[in-house]
Amino acid sequence: MLKTNDLRCPGCGAPQKHNSVTCEYCGRPVVITTVREAESLTYAELRKYADTYRRAYGADPGDTVSGLSLGICLYSLKLYDEAIRTFEKCIDTEFDNPELYYYLALSNLKGRKPFVVPRSDIDRIERYLGSAIAISPRGLYYYFFAYIRYDHHYRKMYAMSPDYRELLGLAERYGITEADKTDMFGAIGVARPAAL
Repeated sequence: MLKTNDLRCPGCGAPQKHNSVTCEYCGRPVVITTVREAESLTYAELRKYADTYRRAYGADPGDTVSGLSLGICLYSLKLYDEAIRTFEKCIDTEFDNPELYYYLALSNLKGRKPFVVPRSDIDRIERYLGSAIAISPRGLYYYFFAYIRYDHHYRKMYAMSPDYRELLGLAERYGITEADKTDMFGAIGVARPAAL
């Protein structure tokens, strides 16, 4: 179960009630749980939020909500290696949180198309996605896995099982939405292939 310290709002600095998600004073997010939320912030705001989460997470490494929010901010700032270290540290405390593995997979892509990513990095990304799926099979995780298998394996003519089509079927079975697809490709920063 995710836990968090009491935070001050990273936007306005107002004290927050325990586990607040949105500031009751300024209406901004207190915690960032998706890249889409982070994209709504300016660069300066993103840095401010990251500093707030860094202090909170540094004070309590068991505060995985602050750690996840910090990692997402770092990812959005394109500080991929720092984001990876943050998510890995969170997993030491919260090893059964599938979102951490998903964001680790996303961070290891480092904003690149899988086609140009070295195979060792692709293998690591697939392990993280496999862990996320083992903990909680979600359509989004299968869809991201399908994208990796399509763009790296299928386009390079590597035979893999399951192939990207099978993974797309699993993504549909587990409830992938158009919004999930749009958000994922927005987070990666690449155009969605026609095959997906």
